[in-house]
Amino acid sequence: MKIKSLLYIFSVLLIHCSPKEMSKLIVNDAAGFNGGFETIQNNYPVNWQIYDEQTTESGSFTISIDSTLFSEGKQSLKFDVKNCDSTGGWLSPGISKEWQVNPGEAYLISFNYINNNSYFQARIGGVTPKSGKLTNIIKSAENSPGWKTIEYSYTIPKEMNTLRFELNILSAGTFWVDDIKFEKLKP
Repeated sequence: MKIKSLLYIFSVLLIHCSPKEMSKLIVNDAAGFNGGFETIQNNYPVNWQIYDEQTTESGSFTISIDSTLFSEGKQSLKFDVKNCDSTGGWLSPGISKEWQVNPGEAYLISFNYINNNSYFQARIGGVTPKSGKLTNIIKSAENSPGWKTIEYSYTIPKEMNTLRFELNILSAGTFWVDDIKFEKLKP
């Protein structure tokens, strides 16, 4: 009886003290970068960290694949937000990606988007497991009736070897993103 009670208590503590899942990530090496969101599994694009209703634990929104509105390929990623946390990062609807790079390298990031009444931000930065600073690529509430392209160059700080890109929706509205690209710039 005592062992069963101890096991029960341990199980309850383990469940309630486990670290919270901050994002969803489905990995498929064959899909590569997947910046056009063409490879999908369980209704999410593979190889992207997703901040959905379960991981943000607040707001009312859906993240879906839209095969009727896209700028390249056959589909885009759509955020339909009724309400959400405006903090950004893993607290707001969005996506992120990290990959290994060499310090001092320069990259050009570009992506296409349509914004309908939302406030959104895209950020990039060099990070380590314990530190990092993301720089705003764009933070805007400007509506775009058609696809708009953003391009931004970024140089990895000397002490960093991981590059992080993050896109968040910070208010109610509808937002589509497609054709995210990262290109290493020649020195």
